[in-house]
Amino acid sequence: MDFADKAVEIILGRYDSLEYKAGIASIASDPQKIYGATDKIHAQAVLDWTCKLWGHQVDGNVPKALRISAVGHDWERAFECERDKLEIYPHENGKPDLMWYAVHKSMHAHNSARILRRELADIVPNQFMIDVTYIVTHHEIGGARCMGEMVNYPDFATGKYNLNLASEILKQGDSLAFFNGLDTYVEWRNPAKVRQKASFMFDRVKDPQVRQWIKELDFESEFSREVVGSLG
Repeated sequence: MDFADKAVEIILGRYDSLEYKAGIASIASDPQKIYGATDKIHAQAVLDWTCKLWGHQVDGNVPKALRISAVGHDWERAFECERDKLEIYPHENGKPDLMWYAVHKSMHAHNSARILRRELADIVPNQFMIDVTYIVTHHEIGGARCMGEMVNYPDFATGKYNLNLASEILKQGDSLAFFNGLDTYVEWRNPAKVRQKASFMFDRVKDPQVRQWIKELDFESEFSREVVGSLG
């Protein structure tokens, strides 16, 4: 087993640990946080979609740093005591403060990257961990662009791929995995929140083919089908 496979195993294994389960139990009384039970499912789904997206857009094997980033992009959720506790405060008109939400998302991404660096320091070589850190910290916003064009920023470990493209692909994989779990999401969020989050996750996907994949997903919930059908 190489270091990337080992890292993936460790990241997913954390969701089966007593520490993680204790953290979930501590917030189980809060219906707005019941999503914790699906963290491992989401991580695996993001990995699966990210690998598919890489094959769709790039020739060659999925980079090791991207595989690690895909399963670990939300890893702060596996460490309840270290999670970003920012709340999303509403405007006077009742709509969420999107600027505050952006800050929350940035803190979440950087916190996950920090925990990955700490917990995997003895497993993942430093040059690869630099790449993981970049990809994870950018997974909410995607790759950096200049004048609409993706900036070419070669990875540190191999110099064979663009870290900004990897970040963009992970962002898309995260969105696809969200829609994979939409039927569960609608069970514990109010309809307005579902529509808002679905719109956010769909709008950040720019590739027409990936948007079509989202549209073609199967949903058991009639509400899920209605929400996805309204996007675009």
